[in-house]
Amino acid sequence: RSHVEQGRPWPQQLTRGHVFCLQKAKHNFEPGNFRPVVLFSIWYRLWSSLQSRHYLSQLEQVANFPAFGFLSGRGCRDLTYAVQTSIELALGQNAALCGGLFDIEKCFNFIPRGPVMFLAKWFGVDDGVICGWTSFLSAMHRAFVIRHEPSDAVCSDNGLPEGDGLSCLGMVLLDFSFHFYMRHFQPQ
Repeated sequence: RSHVEQGRPWPQQLTRGHVFCLQKAKHNFEPGNFRPVVLFSIWYRLWSSLQSRHYLSQLEQVANFPAFGFLSGRGCRDLTYAVQTSIELALGQNAALCGGLFDIEKCFNFIPRGPVMFLAKWFGVDDGVICGWTSFLSAMHRAFVIRHEPSDAVCSDNGLPEGDGLSCLGMVLLDFSFHFYMRHFQPQ
């Protein structure tokens, strides 16, 4: 752990992931119906999950706005209820209401890593964790498993892989930044 947090590279065998596409709904074989989940080594999954849990528990304590997903007691299933309640209260009180709702298809795959690392530093994530996470993402290579056979591994310089515990932290950091943006430019 301390080696990667001090800037040493991850061992190559720990940076290989296998991508499995999980079907969201039975009998629907459209490409959008599959969620790619990456299985990484148990060692990386343990490290990333422990780091993510630590920082998510800290962020839960300062999230005084309705953030959903990856926070305990604030699941995505609660989103519809919260939006509906906010709209009904605003209408009932004849009050102004402003907000934003983002649901980006295949979002994890398109998130640029640089801004996420900037947000991680800004929110107080330890430099060693950012260093280890960045090192892993830059060395990571994934093989797609189709009919039980892995493809040649490919690298990428964009996105947060589903299956990486720290990707959850990255998404929450993006959620927080959207909330701060809205709170600053549209305080109502």
